[in-house]
Amino acid sequence: MSETKEEAVQAAVEEHTPISPPSASSIIPITCPVVGRNVKKAKFLIIGRPKSGKTTLAASVIGRNGQPNTVLFATETGHEHVTDVLPVDVTSWSRFLAGLEEVRNRPDIERIVIDTFSKLARMCQTHICRKLQIVHPSDMDHGIAWGRLGDEFLNGMTRLTSLHRQIVLIAHTKETSRKVRGQEVTTITVDLPSAASRFAQAEVDVSAYLTIENDPETLRRQRVLYLQGSDELEIDGRYVHGADVPDRIIIPDLPVRGWPVVEAVMTKAFQGPAVKPPRPARKTIQQVF
Repeated sequence: MSETKEEAVQAAVEEHTPISPPSASSIIPITCPVVGRNVKKAKFLIIGRPKSGKTTLAASVIGRNGQPNTVLFATETGHEHVTDVLPVDVTSWSRFLAGLEEVRNRPDIERIVIDTFSKLARMCQTHICRKLQIVHPSDMDHGIAWGRLGDEFLNGMTRLTSLHRQIVLIAHTKETSRKVRGQEVTTITVDLPSAASRFAQAEVDVSAYLTIENDPETLRRQRVLYLQGSDELEIDGRYVHGADVPDRIIIPDLPVRGWPVVEAVMTKAFQGPAVKPPRPARKTIQQVF
């Protein structure tokens, strides 16, 4: 049905009516968001063999005014050498959840490091098994215990991500064999329990592999953080399309802090141009007649 002249005039008037700014309760934003992620709120998964320096790298940053801004939830010993962090010995799943609630009330804590993510997931499994009075989730029929474990771990991870801090998860690696284009290939991948693996695949912005290699020129040992995956290395990143992401980063030795170097590269990888919606053709009131 064609519109009348009065309806056309009203539509043209409304089209020229300024858009009022959204109120505090508005759901729909007034402008399109900028493409990309804020590196300060991103979620990282750093994988590597034991003693490759994963914890040292994740903790090598200092906050404003030279004060620590990182809490380290340590599920195993061996972090005594790590400086400039606020360490928490995580001995149980309940203690981890209690620590998260404290972080919620600590605006000075801007980063959360979990070392190791796999052991934290196993603590969650122990917690559920004790509540259900079983030894292993497979002891209950119909996958009931596995379901309870998945729900409990997801609930804990929801609490973690709702804090809106930078999150660095640390995990070890394992080697698996698979066929790629008809050839048997040994692939380095993350070693995580199923619940932790599902969370990492769904929520982590960047998974990177840290290793120690010899510098071909100086023959000195150096830490190298790989950012791009391959047939032999299973890592990935949610980078902005077209971003210039290097295959690897050479991590500087102390006293130079390595994590700011990683953040600088990730900032470029996460950045994107502002998305501006196309402006529709606007008819004037005079064009209606």
